[in-house]
Formats: sequence, structure tokens, C-alpha cells
Amino acid sequence: MISEAKNAAKKLLELPKKPTAVFAATDLIAIVLINEARNAGVKVPEDLSVIGFDNTIYAEISDPGLTTIEQPITELANYSFDQLLQLIEQPDRIGHRIMLSPTLIERGSVQKA
Repeated sequence: MISEAKNAAKKLLELPKKPTAVFAATDLIAIVLINEARNAGVKVPEDLSVIGFDNTIYAEISDPGLTTIEQPITELANYSFDQLLQLIEQPDRIGHRIMLSPTLIERGSVQKA
């Protein structure tokens, strides 16, 4: 996965019209992009803002700190467990959808307006 992220980051950074911001699918991919940007002389966040997803430990220890989207994992796990118990107790029960709100964790990888 890291080698694919490096290759994608290099291609992105070599584009004639470079992006000013990237939202990566994971924190790890975002950090690979930050490292490749540094290697290419692109400054984060001055030249390129980067946002990740998941708020893993990588986001806290990256340089600069990675702005990321944090999922409500505890709420999701609790809800899933409750739904599983209800399904065991009531096998014919119809499921339903819920929406849990993620949280933006702001750190240093995004240029402030």
C-alpha cells in the first residue's frame, strides 16, 4: 500500500497544474503524500494542504501534524453490538440505518484562510 501511495503522490506532484489541497482516504496515504511533497520541494501547508481520514496515531506524530477526519468508532462499535444483540433476540426484526457524525481534527497540514 505504501509503494502505491508513493507512486500516486509522485504522479500528483508532477502534474502541470498542481493541486492546492488533497483529501486522502487514510491518514497513512496522507502522510506518504506529505513526505513525497517534502521530497519534491512542495511545502505543506503553504503550497499544498493535506487532510487524512481516521485520526490514527500517525496523524499526531506526522510533521506537520495531519488534519484529519475522526470517525466516532466507540459509538459505531456500541451501536453495532446493540444491533447484533437485538438481531439474535429478534431474528425477524427489520434493520435500519443511522448516521454518526465525524469530527474534523485540525492540525498543521492545512493552510488557514
